[in-house]
Amino acid sequence: MKFDCIKCGECCMHIRGNLPEEEKAEFQALAFGKLPIIQVISVRDMSFPIWNFEYKQIQDFLEKNMNKKDYEHYMSMIKPARIIFDLNSNKTLIVAHCIMSDECVFLDKKSNNSCKIYDVRPLVCKQFPFQSGPLAGQKVYFGNCPANDKLEFNDAILQDKEKMLDIYGESYLAAAQKDIYMDWVNRTVMDLFQAKKLRPAMNYPYPFLMKRYEMSEKILFTDFLVDVGFMTAEEVEKQFAGIKNNKDAKKELGFE
Repeated sequence: MKFDCIKCGECCMHIRGNLPEEEKAEFQALAFGKLPIIQVISVRDMSFPIWNFEYKQIQDFLEKNMNKKDYEHYMSMIKPARIIFDLNSNKTLIVAHCIMSDECVFLDKKSNNSCKIYDVRPLVCKQFPFQSGPLAGQKVYFGNCPANDKLEFNDAILQDKEKMLDIYGESYLAAAQKDIYMDWVNRTVMDLFQAKKLRPAMNYPYPFLMKRYEMSEKILFTDFLVDVGFMTAEEVEKQFAGIKNNKDAKKELGFE
């Protein structure tokens, strides 16, 4: 039994609001000002996250491979989605972006539903058909995928890491790597707070917070880490390199 993508494009055609209902409810209750990381796009309109290292990869790829008009068009479709507003510096730290479209703008229907940025596609694309990974502390959740619907599972298979790796290969590792990266982001925010390098706005009236966000200087979260001396640029690049080859996932799952 092996997962085999049939290039139907289903995973790329409906990217907004594609969350399990329990996650939607959690986002609605907590992500709009109750926690350090704030959602600036509605649950209905949000699509998959593009983390800082992925945003930079996509930006560099488009700049090198697209003309100026196409580059500006594609970049204009990628908007901040999750932010931290730092009361110390009055800066917005962008944790993740997302594509503001019902359908992924990089889906190429004229070329057998291929991806225009396949070599730098985000983790969330690499992990499909997974929507939640094996390290997220919850049951593995699959997205709508005709190819995956053909496979038959039971709890024993879902909990068997070697079998899941054999069935899904890099998709399984990417799902775990996303879990690890999200956990790292949350832990890093707490470490910054405890070190008094970050004072995140929480429990502010959401409209007031959005006004401050709109007027503020905006930088990537990982650039902020370098600016405040929490990490060096070299350490950030090393971490990104490890994410690209799923190094952390292989180690955490016991494959390395």
